[in-house]
Amino acid sequence: MRTQSTLTILMITQICLLTFCNLSASIQKIYTTVTASDNKNPERRALESVSFQFVFLFTYVGIGLPFYLYTLVGAVFRQALLRQL
Repeated sequence: MRTQSTLTILMITQICLLTFCNLSASIQKIYTTVTASDNKNPERRALESVSFQFVFLFTYVGIGLPFYLYTLVGAVFRQALLRQL
């Protein structure tokens, strides 16, 4: 029963984090599309570029997230880590 509850919590955590990572990219894309025809000064373009790169980084975090979640939660990893310490 403990294993089932751990897996459920793991899956809910993964779904929430993946949703956050992908939702931020969607919001950024909508903002870019809506404001594409605006006249933007260089400072605003630079700020939008930095925010785009930051959101793009979240997308890659979302892709690699399941590996780290399963590794850190897995009993085999914890046992090997404790043996090394």
